[in-house]
Amino acid sequence: MRLGFLTDGRVEDVTFAQQQQFGCLEVALFGDSPLYKDCKDFKKACSDSGIPVSAVSLFGQRLCGKDRKAVKKGREHFRAARDLALKLGAEILIAGSARYEDIPEEDQYERVIKDMAPMIEQVQDKGLDFAFYNCRWENVVCTPEAWARVLPDIPDAGIKFDPSHPVYDGRDWMPDMWKAGERILHCH
Repeated sequence: MRLGFLTDGRVEDVTFAQQQQFGCLEVALFGDSPLYKDCKDFKKACSDSGIPVSAVSLFGQRLCGKDRKAVKKGREHFRAARDLALKLGAEILIAGSARYEDIPEEDQYERVIKDMAPMIEQVQDKGLDFAFYNCRWENVVCTPEAWARVLPDIPDAGIKFDPSHPVYDGRDWMPDMWKAGERILHCH
């Protein structure tokens, strides 16, 4: 296991990680990022310091749903994050599934499987693992019930587990972690 922290791609973070003997960094993206166009300095700093990028995470993007303009933009960010993960040598791309505004959460799973499976397959075809983050922010695949329903139909997808999110939802984090089990690819 390697211990790291979130960065938005600043070279100063790589320097700090090296000085404090962290084992990796996770690049956190929230939509547009200058790294999509130019990650040379950040990549060089990681390479020179021996600090790898363990994952690229794309948070809060609408990848599915009725708002076609938001979905189009979210998917552009998804592809850019995927390409950035490849450039940086990350092992995992992390994202949410998005939410559908017009139907109950339990009914969203079929749509998530239909919409997300091809996107995840493209990520995996490029040699990356994929994990859903377990936060509700633009994500329906964030609870043990959702994992039980969605992950069997997207068998190679995993979970980025953050124990704070079950707590925010009023649950003990430990049962969620046990239910995530071997699907946990990354922890926060």
